[in-house]
Amino acid sequence: MLARLESNHVMPISSANEKPYQRLQRLNKRLARVQTYSGIAFGSFALLHSVPTILAAGGGVGIVDDIVMISRTLYHAPYAELVWVAGSAGVHVLASVIRRLVQRRISFYSESKPAALTAQQKSGYALIPLLLAHSLSHRVIPSFYTPPISALSPSELSYAHFVAYAARSRPYLSTAAYTTLAGLSVYHAITGLRRSRKARTVAAKASLTYAVTTALALLNLARSFEELHYLTPRYEAVYRHLYV
Repeated sequence: MLARLESNHVMPISSANEKPYQRLQRLNKRLARVQTYSGIAFGSFALLHSVPTILAAGGGVGIVDDIVMISRTLYHAPYAELVWVAGSAGVHVLASVIRRLVQRRISFYSESKPAALTAQQKSGYALIPLLLAHSLSHRVIPSFYTPPISALSPSELSYAHFVAYAARSRPYLSTAAYTTLAGLSVYHAITGLRRSRKARTVAAKASLTYAVTTALALLNLARSFEELHYLTPRYEAVYRHLYV
């Protein structure tokens, strides 16, 4: 007969619950591994994606788009974006949700109170709508063939023009969206790698630092923005599809 610890007392698990409890514990461990590996896969993409932001914050706006185009050759390769980016993110979210349900079932069989959501888990759930909006505005909607968007090419979705246009035309909204996405991503990643009070402190500081870095990048991009009249209505159509 298995046992659980509650209020400093060892509480037995009934024989009827023992087998399903063990199966769920094994499933929980497997899902944890899936979470870890899919998180690392998506994190490597996010790390690559952060380089242009850091360069733009440092004033290197002129070379940002060169770096972006080089990095896009990696994750825009056939099936790479589907598997590496969308696939790893989707698997990570799905594994996280299923694992949460499994843990609640484990609590049911062990007759214990389900654990409350941690700050790391809350940041993950908060990232879902932000990442969806980011994907829609930067990848899905710009690929629409309907005019005036007319399938914006990767070169037309440059930091110097597309992102800079958002920073210039919607400064408050774009700053809030980009900095929140950046800050939560860093916090979620660091606290996911190490679960300790020290890690949470480091994550909070790193999150704030990267959020400020992102804000500086947007400011520099907005200042250097040079409007191209044939692109402006196409960019505006993208954002209007999002009702922003």
